[in-house]
Amino acid sequence: MTIALASDHAGFGLKSMIHLFLEREGAKVLDFGCDTMESCDFPDYAHPMATAVEKGECDLGIGFCYTGNGMSMCANMHPGVRATICWDPQMAENARRFFDANVLCLPAGYVAPHIAQNIIRAFITTAFSGEERYIAAARTLPARDVGSLVAFLVAENREEARGVLLEALPRMCFTFLGETIAAFKDDEVCRAKVAELLKSPSAPATLVTLVLGRYESFKAWPQLPPLVVILTHAIALGEGRQGGEKLRMQNMIRRLFADKKWLASTLEQLNSDQKALFFERFQASIAWDPSTHH
Repeated sequence: MTIALASDHAGFGLKSMIHLFLEREGAKVLDFGCDTMESCDFPDYAHPMATAVEKGECDLGIGFCYTGNGMSMCANMHPGVRATICWDPQMAENARRFFDANVLCLPAGYVAPHIAQNIIRAFITTAFSGEERYIAAARTLPARDVGSLVAFLVAENREEARGVLLEALPRMCFTFLGETIAAFKDDEVCRAKVAELLKSPSAPATLVTLVLGRYESFKAWPQLPPLVVILTHAIALGEGRQGGEKLRMQNMIRRLFADKKWLASTLEQLNSDQKALFFERFQASIAWDPSTHH
C-alpha cells in the first residue's frame, strides 16, 4: 500500500512520527512536506497530496494540521478525493466502511501520537462496504440529488463502480436506475446488461418503465429486444396488485397506455405481426379496459 502524507508546520511533528510508523507497518510512503517546523501555508502541501490520491498514484492520503480542518478543506476541493477528519479509531473505521473516505485528516493539536497510530491503523485496514448500501439510500434522496450520488460512486474507479452498479440495476429505485444508465449509456457493457435484463421473463419493473417511457433514446441500442417484448413486460406490470416501487411503476405504465397519442406513436413502430401479438396479449390482460382504447 502506498500512502501520501502532507502537513503544515503545526502537523510536522506528528507527521514525522507517523511516517516512521507507516514504514514499520510495511507501507510505502510518499511525503509531500512540509519538511521543517517553520511557519508555512497548508494548501502548498495539501493539494499535491490530494492530487496524488486523485490520480491513483497513492492508495490513501493522510494530512496533518493543528485542527485537521485546513487539510480537509483543501483535499475536498479535488473531485476524486473524500477527505475526513477523525480523532478516534471508530470514526476512521466508519469513514472508510460507509463513505469510502480516501484521505484522513488528523488534528495534530488534539491527538496524541499513540492515538493517531490507532486511528491510522483502523483507516488503512478497513475496506469500503461497497455501493449496495447506496441503493437503499437513493430511495430516500430527492431526485435532484441522485445524479450527484452516482457521480460520487463512479468518481474514483469508474470501471469497478460500473460492475457493481450494473449488477445492482434490478434492485435500484427508478431514479437511481435512470441516473446509473445515463452515466454509462455509451458503454457497451451497460447496453448489454440492459438488453439481458429486458430479455428476461422477469424484467425489472423499473427498467421496463424507464425504457418504454424513453424509448426514442434507447431504440438505437442494437442488443435491445424488440419493442413488442418490452410492451409485453409492461402489460404484465399493469396487472394485479403491486406495492412500493412496483406500484409506482404500474401507475406510470397505466398513464402511458392511457395516452392515446403515445400509444398510436408506439404502435406505428410495430410490424403487422407484432401488432397482432400486442393486441392479443393486451386484450387478454385483466388490466385491459376496452372503453379507453379503440
